Amino acid sequence: VSLKDSIDLLKANDTLMKGSKKTWTEFVDCYKKNGIDTDEELAYARKYIDAENYLNYCAVEIFTGNTDLLNSKKYRCEQADGVWKWILFDFDWAFYTDTNSPRRWLTAGGVGDGNKYDNSLFIALMKNNYCRDYFLKLFSEKLATTWSSANVLQLMSERYEALAPGIDQHLAKFNVSRS
Repeated sequence: VSLKDSIDLLKANDTLMKGSKKTWTEFVDCYKKNGIDTDEELAYARKYIDAENYLNYCAVEIFTGNTDLLNSKKYRCEQADGVWKWILFDFDWAFYTDTNSPRRWLTAGGVGDGNKYDNSLFIALMKNNYCRDYFLKLFSEKLATTWSSANVLQLMSERYEALAPGIDQHLAKFNVSRS
């Protein structure tokens, strides 16, 4: 089996795009039944997921307030480490509305547009001391550096200047006015 053929890919909560979702379903059933509160439960969860990758993914989604989470993707490669990892993908609804993301991500019932994206894994991981500390440290470090207001505004200004020459052509293509 080639590396390419050993990849499982899911979109949104558990929509199969390629391969199999068997291990994902097993994991979801397990953590929803047992939680991930203890070190032992986290060790078991690590057989299925890259917890730090997921927490990094959540941090970006929360910081940007991205509401288009049903277009999120996760994958695993049996020939590599075999654990699920999340892919940053589709941020056209990021920085769009004030979603009070931390509160929403910590409230059961889903997040994103229509609360359709399952946030139960994030809630479960936040009950684990290691994961909660990892996430809070990561988020605070990012807010003080990469995600500082000054840095983000500078990057946005640079991107705007680079894209400005093509904005009128883009608006015309989609028959949208600048206003």
